[in-house]
Amino acid sequence: MDYGSGAVMAVPAHDQRDYEFATKYGLNIQQVIRPADDSAEYDLSSEAYTEKGILVNSGDFDDLDFDMAFKAIAAELQSKGKGKITINYRLRDWGVSVSVTGVHQSR
Repeated sequence: MDYGSGAVMAVPAHDQRDYEFATKYGLNIQQVIRPADDSAEYDLSSEAYTEKGILVNSGDFDDLDFDMAFKAIAAELQSKGKGKITINYRLRDWGVSVSVTGVHQSR
């Protein structure tokens, strides 16, 4: 929560860290995304499904692909005054280190 709005999202079927947490503590894991070119069920017994796909078990948003679902969910939240699309840039400092060996400088 060191960036953005401080909102916490937990989707154990579709984020590996959330999956490991849910598995460790025996929490229910509900599939809400299926592969776009496969069956409606994905085997979640060993890992999370982390690809973009088609929504399932998502009420009015079932059968939408990632892009359509994103737009539809954002529009729904905005129409109810519960959210809006924002862009968060996560720029991080990075260092540059230069090491020069075997160089002799004479005057």
